[in-house]
Amino acid sequence: MRDSMPPRDTGMRALAGRHDEIAALIPKDRPVAFLDYPLGKNVGDLLIMLGTLSFFGKHGLSVRLSRNLRNTPPPERLGIGADDTIILQGGGNFGDLYPHIQAYRERIIAEYPNHKIVIFPQTIFFSDR
Repeated sequence: MRDSMPPRDTGMRALAGRHDEIAALIPKDRPVAFLDYPLGKNVGDLLIMLGTLSFFGKHGLSVRLSRNLRNTPPPERLGIGADDTIILQGGGNFGDLYPHIQAYRERIIAEYPNHKIVIFPQTIFFSDR
């Protein structure tokens, strides 16, 4: 006879349950500028981006503009509004493993010091401890 208990929560389900904590950091009444999305051949990065887009929809967040490393104009032409929340893509590129991506992220943070900026979960790597 099978146990009638529901299946135990898997690690992935527990992690997905934490999305509400991240969503609570993002004001629902303000538009989102989604920056740093991947544009390349890494399927894993593209899946993370699809998950991010699903996250936005699930939590009722309005993405007003999206840009990546290759299509971000200078700040005066980027079009980020005064009330926009800036979301930087999560994944596995925080640190010095991909210096051009880290420099992009740091540039955005420096250029928009008065904006709410949320960096989605990252794997962090620095070659020097």
